[in-house]
Amino acid sequence: MDSPSVVLLLALSVATSIDALAVGLS
Repeated sequence: MDSPSVVLLLALSVATSIDALAVGLS
């Protein structure tokens, strides 16, 4: 992985998924 933008997008995607799960479980 030599492109930081891909890592940043992946991290943002994971954070969004976790946030959506937390809202769904609440």
